Amino acid sequence: MKISHKASRDGNINPTIYNYLHLLTDDTLHHNTYNMRHPLAIYNMSLGRVISAFVPILDEIDKVQTALLNVKGNINYDLSKFPTLQKELLDSLLSHIDDCYHILKTIYPPSQSQSSTLFVEKWLEEVKHPTINKFKQDIKTYRDSLAPIVNHIKHGHGRVRSFIIYSKDSNFFAYHKESSVRYYPWNPRIPGYYIEGVQADGKIGPDPKIHPQNTAISLNYDLRYHFVHIYLVGLYLKNSLVDAISKLYKRKIDLPGQIESNYISAKIENVAARISKLPTLFFPDEFDKTVASVIYRKKNEESELTVEYPSSNITKWQGKVMMYFNIHLEDRMSTDYQLPYGGFKFK
Repeated sequence: MKISHKASRDGNINPTIYNYLHLLTDDTLHHNTYNMRHPLAIYNMSLGRVISAFVPILDEIDKVQTALLNVKGNINYDLSKFPTLQKELLDSLLSHIDDCYHILKTIYPPSQSQSSTLFVEKWLEEVKHPTINKFKQDIKTYRDSLAPIVNHIKHGHGRVRSFIIYSKDSNFFAYHKESSVRYYPWNPRIPGYYIEGVQADGKIGPDPKIHPQNTAISLNYDLRYHFVHIYLVGLYLKNSLVDAISKLYKRKIDLPGQIESNYISAKIENVAARISKLPTLFFPDEFDKTVASVIYRKKNEESELTVEYPSSNITKWQGKVMMYFNIHLEDRMSTDYQLPYGGFKFK
């Protein structure tokens, strides 16, 4: 799916739902009854947290790219910041999905037979919200890729471990998956992470439920994937909101015109620009994954963003590489450690 936004047409490049939330009228809203914020306020706060979580990770990626090598040939960079920053991003993304459920709740008419469950997703199901099942189905693939990671970190003693694949090989080259044209990236460095867990043989390493092939996740892949899905989730929420208002109130929401950008818009443009410039260098197992594409352009004050998933922008690479880790055996008991890609043949 491809989604495009133009500031000259839409007033901003925020996710689609942002403009539609401005069109909700008081007679379709019940947030005060539920002691909740206005749905636009919920969305602004939620999206603001997510976008803010991208920024420090992108800052650290910039530092990785410019870090010097020490006398041993290792990158002179402290990996300890990445795990905390990555946890905040992942947690904010899962919370963002929950916030979308709360937005759907704000338009549902209250009644005396309301469910008392504390979980908004279950609440929407029990009151038979007209579009909850469709929204859940639309976001299922994305949520199922995100929730196990966040839940394992929170409840399964999972740890985020960061590392970098890099190369000093002058023969290191990359090429588009469908092309034979080569290019030689300058200073190739691919930071990433994995979720640590206990493997079947008792070794500590990439958790087998999350990384069944002893792999990891590159940030070049991951940041694109999550940024694009903010827009996909926003589109699915818009569809569910418009359809629910039609079914509950027999009312049609017209296409919004230009909606003025808000305080988050500049941050979104900054993050979009930086993600679009990340190299398309991924980890080896990600060559065959479905990748996301982020294209941002700005010319003469005209901003344009195109996000796409799946995308055909898949790059492979060949060459000798090294891996830079910073391992902490915190439990004082485990002595055997399995690094990601152990036994993996780089091609």
